[in-house]
Amino acid sequence: MKDSELFYKEEDFKKVAEYVIEKKLYVPMNETLSNKLTIMAQEYKQNESEAPSISEMKELDNSVVDWVKSVFRKYNVNLLNYASAVAYHYYETYVVTEYNRDTNTFYHINKYDYRYQENPFDINDIYARNEHREFIKEHRGELEMLIMYCWLNDEIKDLDYWPEYVQLCIDSNRVKLSKRKRVFKPVQISNINYPNEIVTGCKYIETANGLIEKDPGKDYILRIVYRKNNDEIWKDKMLLESIIKNIKSSFNRYGAASLIEFQSPYKSVEYSKEKFFDYYKIFEKGLCRFKNTKIAIINGYIKGSKGKEFLFSNIDDIVNLHNICKELNLKLKLSVDFTDSNRKNILKEKLEDTINALASIRSFIVGIHLNSIDDWSNYRDIYVEDSRHEYMSIYEYPTVSTFMKGLATIVQDGKIRYLIPEKVKNEEVLEALIDLLYRAGFSFEKGVGADE
Repeated sequence: MKDSELFYKEEDFKKVAEYVIEKKLYVPMNETLSNKLTIMAQEYKQNESEAPSISEMKELDNSVVDWVKSVFRKYNVNLLNYASAVAYHYYETYVVTEYNRDTNTFYHINKYDYRYQENPFDINDIYARNEHREFIKEHRGELEMLIMYCWLNDEIKDLDYWPEYVQLCIDSNRVKLSKRKRVFKPVQISNINYPNEIVTGCKYIETANGLIEKDPGKDYILRIVYRKNNDEIWKDKMLLESIIKNIKSSFNRYGAASLIEFQSPYKSVEYSKEKFFDYYKIFEKGLCRFKNTKIAIINGYIKGSKGKEFLFSNIDDIVNLHNICKELNLKLKLSVDFTDSNRKNILKEKLEDTINALASIRSFIVGIHLNSIDDWSNYRDIYVEDSRHEYMSIYEYPTVSTFMKGLATIVQDGKIRYLIPEKVKNEEVLEALIDLLYRAGFSFEKGVGADE
């Protein structure tokens, strides 16, 4: 019977009894028999119902998971099972499976256009039929999201679309999620402008000696750069104290930066990580009165720079950095440098390990340096390990690369991080990058002057 997974009232089970009497037993309606069958249906539902699996809802927002769990506790109704049944019905209706004996592969070809739909899975009809149920009323969006989740994850393996779909639901107010996720604060570098819908208020300022030449405005990031690869401020106490003095002078004149960034220093035989932290403590203490200013180190993203190796470069270095900062109770955070050209960024050599490690320390990450990278293999290649099944569609949906999906996983929380489009060549490239980020499920904090 349609929507039987949602049955919980006595009147629901009376309908079951009537159906059995009229359509299965073919006997006249009998009140005693109807009552007995009603009780049988209730007991059957009670015995057969299983609690929804929390592990099967790991990508869902906590508010949706809590809704599913509370409905089962109160009504003994498993909404996840219902959503799975709807998704499977669409799979049976719209997906053709073909088998290739030569390659021993099953090809699942989807013919249902579910992306960017106002009424996917005919959710309007489902909601109209079940709006009288108190746990469905005013939860149309959550029910649609649950069905879409089962459809994408269990039936057609379109893992690319989920983050974008969630963001579409938030933007259209289909669901009332607990918080926005994957939020970037756009930072303007040089004179390269973002697309019109993104209003930036944060500028990127560079200094080699701590002095700021022009008024940077109210919101800015100050990056300490090394001229000619000279990182002596982390090895010479007098130079370090000089740059601290200059930064304090600049902050007193223009106001403090929201973030101070500096590149990882270079390795040398005499220079250890312990010595770096000894100098960094001096730096942090010297700027301690600027409590609202964050401090972040940028990992060295390539194997070497003119023969020099970075002190903090690969993923093991970064995890070690996080652990030491936690142990020493330091203010220092991380800006991850994902900029790349010709695939030289070593963080992508073992991308799955990088994704998992950075996701485990996401609270340590305050900024992402990024350019126009999106040429890595499709996301499902590293997360779906089944060579005998291929999932295809007659529609040419844009895909999200392994890297972009991995980035979405790394920053999958409500924390706002800086997007620093370093090494982006021009506005066209930046616009393409923003489009990729939208499709991967990212959103952007509105800058000063944005129309709320």
